[in-house]
Amino acid sequence: MIHVAIVDDEQPAVDLLKTLLSHRDEISVDLMTTNPLDVLHGDLSVIDILFVDIEMPEMNGLELAQQVTDRYPALHVVFVTAYNEYAVDAFNLHALDYLMKPVQPKRLEETLALIEERAESDHMNTAELCSVKTFGVFSVHIGDTLITFRTRKAEELLAYLLSAQGNFVSRSVLLDMLWPDFEGDKALMNFNTTLYYLKKSFSSLLHRKVVIQQRGSYKVDIDCFSCDFIHLKEASRNTSVMEDADLDFSLSIIAEYHERYLAASDYPWVYNDQLRYESMYSNLVGKAVEILEKRNNITRALELAETALAIVPGDDNINYLTMRLLLRVGNGVKAREYFDLYRKRLEQEHSLKPSQRYKELFS
Repeated sequence: MIHVAIVDDEQPAVDLLKTLLSHRDEISVDLMTTNPLDVLHGDLSVIDILFVDIEMPEMNGLELAQQVTDRYPALHVVFVTAYNEYAVDAFNLHALDYLMKPVQPKRLEETLALIEERAESDHMNTAELCSVKTFGVFSVHIGDTLITFRTRKAEELLAYLLSAQGNFVSRSVLLDMLWPDFEGDKALMNFNTTLYYLKKSFSSLLHRKVVIQQRGSYKVDIDCFSCDFIHLKEASRNTSVMEDADLDFSLSIIAEYHERYLAASDYPWVYNDQLRYESMYSNLVGKAVEILEKRNNITRALELAETALAIVPGDDNINYLTMRLLLRVGNGVKAREYFDLYRKRLEQEHSLKPSQRYKELFS
C-alpha cells in the first residue's frame, strides 16, 4: 500500500485529486487538507507521497516541501500547480514529478507509474543498508559497491555524523571539530562544499536523504546504515547478564573488531571514542571467554583470548585471561613469556608493575 497526503489551498483541487487517486486499490489517501500547516506540523511518518500545490497563501509549497523532506527524508513530493515557471525549483528539491492543473487522468497515470517504480526502488534500498566499517580503515559499501568520497573531509564529516548515532549536531560544533584552524566565512564555505560532496557521494545510489538538516543542525539518517561500532555498543549493553544463548551473537561482533576505531584516520576528535570502544571490546571478549570456559571449550577460549591480546596488548584483563588459560592447558613457558612482555610494557608506558593477582597466578 502506498500512503498519500494532499495539500492544496483550493478544496475542489483536493477533491479532484482524491477522486482520481481513489481508482487505484494500492493507494490510500490518508491526509487531505487546504492548510499547509496541517502538513508541516502533522505526523507524516506513514506517508510515502506528498501531493502539494505551490502557490498557497499560508506557505509556499516549495518551502513546505523542503521542510517536510528534511524531517522525513524517505518521503517523495509531487508538485501540482497551474504555473510551469516553478519546474526548475521543484526538481532542484528532487521532486518525483510536476503536474500541471487541471490534472489530467492520463498524465496522472504516468505519475503513478513513477510512484510504483520508486516504491519498489525504496524497498530495495531499505533492504540493502550502507555497511560501515570503522574498526581500522573507514569504509562504506552498498552491496558490493564501495562508496568513494571526493575529499577526505567529506569522509570525515560522515564519520563524525555517524559517531553521533542519529542525533543532531549543530553546525557550529561541526565547524569547530572539523575546521578548527579556519574562522568565519572560510570555515562555513568549506563546510558547505564538504556537505555537498558528501550528499553527492550517495545521491546516485540511494533514493533518500542521507543527511538531514534542521534549524542549523545536521544528522545522518542512521536507519540507512549498518555500523560495526553500533553493533559493538549494542552487544556490550548486556555483558553483565550475558547468557549462553548470546554467545554466538557476541562472537560475531567480536570478529568485526580487528583494529582500533578509525585507527587508519588521524581525526583529532576520535581518541576518546577509540578508548571507549576498545574497553567495550575487551569486556565483551572477557565475558565470552568466561562462557567458553564454563562450557569447557578451553581451546576456543584460549584462541579468542590470544587473538584479542594481539589487538589490545596493553589490556590488563585480556592479559590475565590469556596467561590463566595457558597455565590451565599446561603451557607455563608461553604464559611466562606473555607476562614478561606485559610487565615491560607497564614499566615503559606507565611506570607501573603488574598487580598482585599475577603473582598469585604464577605462585
